[in-house]
Amino acid sequence: MGFLDKFRGEKKEPAVMPARIPSIEYAGLEDWIAGQKKELASGLSEEAKPLLEKLPKTLDEIESANRELAEETVKKDVEGRIVSIVTGSRDNYVKSVQRELDGIRSVPGSNPLKIYKQMTASLTALNDTNQRYGQRAYFGFEKRMNDLKKKLNSLVELSKEMDGIVAKEKERLAALEKGSAGLEGLKELEEALDGKRRRLRELRARLDEEASIAEETAGKLKEVEGSEKASDFTRLRSELATLDSEVRTVETRILNAIGPLKRVFKKYQKAAETGKYPPGNVAAYIADPTGTFLKGDERLGDLLKNLRKAIEDDGLGLDKNESEKSLRRLDGIGLEALEKLRKEHKAFLEARAELERKLAHLDVTKEVKEFKRVLGGVEERLKDTKSAGEHLEKEIEALENDLEKGLSDIEKTLDIKIIRPPAS
Repeated sequence: MGFLDKFRGEKKEPAVMPARIPSIEYAGLEDWIAGQKKELASGLSEEAKPLLEKLPKTLDEIESANRELAEETVKKDVEGRIVSIVTGSRDNYVKSVQRELDGIRSVPGSNPLKIYKQMTASLTALNDTNQRYGQRAYFGFEKRMNDLKKKLNSLVELSKEMDGIVAKEKERLAALEKGSAGLEGLKELEEALDGKRRRLRELRARLDEEASIAEETAGKLKEVEGSEKASDFTRLRSELATLDSEVRTVETRILNAIGPLKRVFKKYQKAAETGKYPPGNVAAYIADPTGTFLKGDERLGDLLKNLRKAIEDDGLGLDKNESEKSLRRLDGIGLEALEKLRKEHKAFLEARAELERKLAHLDVTKEVKEFKRVLGGVEERLKDTKSAGEHLEKEIEALENDLEKGLSDIEKTLDIKIIRPPAS
């Protein structure tokens, strides 16, 4: 207020405060809408009371006229061939009128909104009936049809007057109806949301359970792999690998000593078959020189002596170079060295057998393999459960967004503030 205003004593008009938007708990929204409808209907009831009091008489008069139409005889000038068409149309017309009258009467008289809706729906249905059957029925029952239409016009006039009363609240009524429909949609969303949230809780519980199993199994696996038994098993397997290498080395040295004579052994075998030389066990040395010697054969020395004699006698048909080469190889074979290798091989095999016996008692391979199998299965289920949970969370988020949009739409429609339920 300025200085002159104060001096003159003039007052500034107070600002108009905007109407406060009501806040409604979501849980009580349905009751609030029902209360608003009831309040609106109560206000309309007072205004529509005079019209509603006229309605029973109007319906009775229509019903009476409809009954007279039903009982009327077709006009005499209607030709016989179309009598059935005319009377059939009349009958359908009468049934339709009676059906709509019954529909209006079935609505409680205390609810002007429902009566208004039913009157509107019935008049629309009767208009369709008139278009389908009216002209034919009029052709045979002109007077009774005119009487009935006059009575029906009274109902039309009542409907128009009701329309004028309801029109004042039509916008609000439409908003409440839209709010009710929106709320029903939200209930369906909530039901779907509750189901998915329940499923998500189950998945999370399963995830925790499977994670616990995985942790326990991994712990047991680590315990087995880190045990003294497993350590001894690893050490002995390393020793076994060393022994295997030693065995192969011995076998290779024996093969390198005897194997090159295989060609000469074959020639000797042929010569022996003629009876010229004793065969000994040459066939075995041709087939498996290393294995034959390591199995404990004691006749290698005799065989080599006989072979040398056969070469020196030129009994095997070798040329000079091959004979000299074969004799050098025979000179290079030390039977004492071979015997020492055989004893070493036997000792290695005995040591290996002892190691294998110990390893059989220490073997944790099956146990480790089983724990890994169980752990792999649990981890796969964890992956699947987690994936299903993430998918479900996205679905829940989408439904929550739909629910929030639905609430916002109802707020705009009804001009209210809805207090959201706590998040679950």
